[in-house]
Amino acid sequence: MTKISQVVNNPYSIKTKTVEPKKSNVFSRNNDETFSMEFKYKKHVYFGSSSSADTRNLSNFSDCEVKGNMFIRGSNGEFEPEEFVFPSSEHLWWSHFMQRRCDISRLAIGGDLSTIETGLTLLYQGMEPKKLSGKIKYWKSRSSVGIVAKVLANRDKKKNRRKRAEDIGIQMSIHPLKEYGTQGSSETLVKIWRKILGEKFSTNIIHKNILMGTRDKFLVEYCRMHEEKQFWAGKVKNNVLHGRNFMGLCLMATRKSIVDGTFSRTSDKIQ
Repeated sequence: MTKISQVVNNPYSIKTKTVEPKKSNVFSRNNDETFSMEFKYKKHVYFGSSSSADTRNLSNFSDCEVKGNMFIRGSNGEFEPEEFVFPSSEHLWWSHFMQRRCDISRLAIGGDLSTIETGLTLLYQGMEPKKLSGKIKYWKSRSSVGIVAKVLANRDKKKNRRKRAEDIGIQMSIHPLKEYGTQGSSETLVKIWRKILGEKFSTNIIHKNILMGTRDKFLVEYCRMHEEKQFWAGKVKNNVLHGRNFMGLCLMATRKSIVDGTFSRTSDKIQ
């Protein structure tokens, strides 16, 4: 395992010691590198769709209205920004992989992929009714509508395609559109998530209060397995954090900016 004393490619201003990894696509989860860091915090808090009622709201799956200005390709081939309102930050994230208004509108509030019941029913066509009902009931109980966007975007890594999206007529790219920044770069990833979290915690007071309630604890998006190869999440084992835990870093940076008074809503306009 490649030992890394701190998280690589720190997205915000959290102080870390950087060690250059092998060159790999920043969005890829399937590389041969593994990551770990010595864990010096006395307390850490896991968050995610399967965590406790409070910290579950820090997950991108959480029911949480967010606005986003998305680039839409017009009839003349040029891209123009247009505002949409989404039911979760996960929906907003995956909309960056689309360029047609008709596709983004399906993820936005009012679209057929904006609720758990209609979304999962559409995406799991052919599933045995009792099993489908169980999935819908579970995700509703966790107020995690973002699961719909996640299921939609699941990629067949061998064929490098998003089959569920294709099956229902949605066009999705493998990376966020180049109009949002250099494709596959960490800078683009940070830019997009800074805007998403800026919107989420500026307009949703309950979610903001839960984030601030974690005080100075180290936030870790919980990963069930293969955590050493995880970019987005991680797991603490024997005082060692395995995985890059990108979303945990993003939330801690957002929390710090609120404490420092430098936090601002940055999603109103595309820079």
